[in-house]
Amino acid sequence: MCDVTGSIQVRGEIETKIPPDLAKKRDAAEEQKETRDKKRYILEVIGVIAVIMYAGITIYQAYLTRTQFTKEERPFVLVSEIRKIQFSVGKAVITDIKFSNSGKSPALHMATIGPGILVGPGAMQQVDATFANLPDTPPEERTEVGATIAPGNGSCIAKPEDDAVLDCVISTIHSREIIQSDDDLKWITTHDEAVVIMGRTFYRDLTGKLYKTDFCFFRFATGALAFCPNHNDVK
Repeated sequence: MCDVTGSIQVRGEIETKIPPDLAKKRDAAEEQKETRDKKRYILEVIGVIAVIMYAGITIYQAYLTRTQFTKEERPFVLVSEIRKIQFSVGKAVITDIKFSNSGKSPALHMATIGPGILVGPGAMQQVDATFANLPDTPPEERTEVGATIAPGNGSCIAKPEDDAVLDCVISTIHSREIIQSDDDLKWITTHDEAVVIMGRTFYRDLTGKLYKTDFCFFRFATGALAFCPNHNDVK
C-alpha cells in the first residue's frame, strides 16, 4: 500500500472559445438590434417632426380661419347720407352726416375726427395735407367711448334709452371758417369745390380690432355732391 501525503496544485488557465457559427449568430443578432434601435430612433424623430408640423399647420389654419372670418364678418362704417348744407352769413357752414354699418357685425366705440368742412378758395387743395396730418388712432380720451352701430342701413329712429346699440349715427359737423359777408356767401355757393366735407371715423369689431373709414366729398355750384378723387377708404 502506498501512502501519498501533501497537496496537489494545478496551475494554468482554462480558455474557452465560442464556436464560429455561434459567434456569427451573436454578431448578427447585435447588428440587428443596433439596426432596430436606429430605425426606432429615426421613427421617433420623424414622429416628433410630424407632431410639430401638425401643430404648426393647425395654428396656421386657425389663423387663416380667423382672418377670413374677420374679413367676412367685420363691420364697415360708411357715410350713407349727407343732408342739406346750411349757409348763413356770420355763421359756420354746417350739415348732418349719417353713418351706417354695411358689415355683418356691430361697430363699437365709433369716433370721428377731422376739420369737418373746408370752405373757400383752395378748399380742395387742402385735402391731401389735412388727411396727412390726421392721426391713425383715435384720441386716447375717445378710445372706449362712442356709439355702437348695428349692421344694416338703419332709419335712425330713436331707440329706447336702455338700448345702447343704434342702427345708424347722425353727426353734425361744421366748418372752422365763418362766412363773413354776403359776397363770401355768394362766392362759396356759386363755385365748384368751394365746400369740402371730410373726416376720419374710427371703430372696433367685437374682438377689439381697430378700423378706420376716411370720407371726402365736394360740392358743385349746383348743390350736388361728389366723391373727392382720393380719401374714400375703408381700412
